[in-house]
Amino acid sequence: MKNLPKKLPANLRKTIFIIILVLFGILATDIFINDKTTDFSESSDSVSFEDDFHMVVEIVDGDTIVIEDNIEIRLIGVDASEQGECFYQEAKNALTELVKGKNVIFKKDVSGKDNFGRLLRYVFVANENPFLDNLFVNKYLIEKGYAGLMPATQDKEYRGILEYARNQARLKNIGIWSACEQDQESQSSHPLEADDQPIDPNCVIKGNISKDGYGKTYFTVGCANYKRTKIDFSKGEAYFCTEEEAEAAGFTKAASCK
Repeated sequence: MKNLPKKLPANLRKTIFIIILVLFGILATDIFINDKTTDFSESSDSVSFEDDFHMVVEIVDGDTIVIEDNIEIRLIGVDASEQGECFYQEAKNALTELVKGKNVIFKKDVSGKDNFGRLLRYVFVANENPFLDNLFVNKYLIEKGYAGLMPATQDKEYRGILEYARNQARLKNIGIWSACEQDQESQSSHPLEADDQPIDPNCVIKGNISKDGYGKTYFTVGCANYKRTKIDFSKGEAYFCTEEEAEAAGFTKAASCK
């Protein structure tokens, strides 16, 4: 207390000193509480775009929707017909029935936007039953034949699922695959996977060569991905009678089998 006059009585100087300390303590506490309150409100209100639900307000066509704030979302991988083309209205109607007026959630892959400024996302309709899967809209449109599959891009998280959905629609000859004429460019851009069958019915172990960098792996009956795995003899893939045969040919057991 250098600034207090020394002629003040000692008791008075002590009282003034205590009052200053109390006032300083109240001010510091108020600042601390206010700062904490601000931080808490910011953290509680901060919800990422993908973690929130969004209301679908408009359907542009079979692969594009509009949500609140006039934000356009382009469904990753879905290649629906343009206006005036075969199956345009059917695809748009299907997407309308699936999502219009509903709350949906999105998942982002590598790409954020396309060349038209639309957000690129996978779209899901949440199931009211928490024990059941959400509806994967991108996959549904493709597997039911309402749309084809876009050529491969850097967005690969669900590529295998979407390719399988497209192949099933083509094999069943439904939707665009039966109603619309497929030109040569479309056929070459979306080749159907081979599905060669075993020559010996007792030799059903699938030796697959992955195009995604997993190398040569084999799948026994009962493996998680056994039914989805296609065999193409022209690529060097094969069926084996025993696991020993598969391993001798350079294949290793798939991780999904363990």
